[in-house]
This record gives sequence, C-alpha cells and structure tokens, in this order.
Amino acid sequence: MRCHDLAAAGHAAEEVACAPSREHLSRVLAHIDAAEAHRAWAGSWWQQLCIRCLGYRVLLQRTPSPVRWAAPQGALILLLLGMIVWQAPFAPGPLYRTLADVNEQAPQDRLQIRVVFAPDMTAQEIRTLLLDSGGTIVKGPSSLGVYTVEVASAGNAPDRASMVLDVLRAHRKVRLAEPALTR
Repeated sequence: MRCHDLAAAGHAAEEVACAPSREHLSRVLAHIDAAEAHRAWAGSWWQQLCIRCLGYRVLLQRTPSPVRWAAPQGALILLLLGMIVWQAPFAPGPLYRTLADVNEQAPQDRLQIRVVFAPDMTAQEIRTLLLDSGGTIVKGPSSLGVYTVEVASAGNAPDRASMVLDVLRAHRKVRLAEPALTR
C-alpha cells in the first residue's frame, strides 16, 4: 500500500526542467568567446605554430610521467642506432686472410717462406735458426703471428727452397713453414 501511495505522489508532482546555473552558462559562453578570439588571432603561421605548441604542452602535462620519459629515450635510441648504421662499412672486408697473399710479390732472385714460431721461442733462438737456414725476416709478425722469411736463391731455386723448408720444419718450435705463393 505504501508503494501505491508513493507512485501516486510521484505522478501528481510537477515536472521540473533542468536548467544550467548562471555560473555554468557564463563559463561556457566565455570558452566560446575565447575560441573565437583565438581563431581571429591565429592568422599567421607563427601564431598557429605557437597555438600548436601550447596544445602539445597541455597534452604533455596530461601524459603520465613514465610515458613522458619513454618518448625521448626511444628517440635517443633511434638516433644512436642511426649513427651506428651510418658509420658501419658498406663493403665488408675479407672474412679471412690467407698466409699466401697474392698481392705481395717477392723479387725473382729471392724465395719467401711464411713461418709461425712457437710462442715460447726466444728471439735468440729465432736468430740462430734463421742463420742456420740462411733466411732473413722481411715482414712480421702479423696479427696471427706469421713471419715472412726471405731466402736468397742460388742457381737451383727449388732445391734451395726445399732445403730451407726442411730445416725450418725439422725445428721443434716451428709450428708452420710454407712457401709464399707469388704470381
């Protein structure tokens, strides 16, 4: 019964229309006037740029702090990656270098041999071995520890080269002894 009385009282009441308060209406009209004033003021490109910058500033202020830090960091990472790619060589160098480099040529009266000595071999031992074999170091060591030894060839070059190679290969502290290829 109470519900029926309450429903009857609700139907009998006057309908009240919502009307904004005077303060709210004046604020909406002020925003409209400000927007129209800005549109009239933004005639030049510089003024439009200033307005956009102000808009971005407001947007940045509303953005959460972690996002504000992530954007510059991402831009910095892209800049650094761009610099790395820019400084990278376009044509890669050779992946490896053989001991017999075809660009190097020995004089016709000299034989060249590529030699790798043991790491524990002293300079005195190297000198003694080269004096015994008749060779002279003309180049090296390379980054791989390869020396180029030159031997004066007598009249019979193949016999002289095989003799020097045999002497070098027989030494216990010589890891590699091979003739250098020439064109």
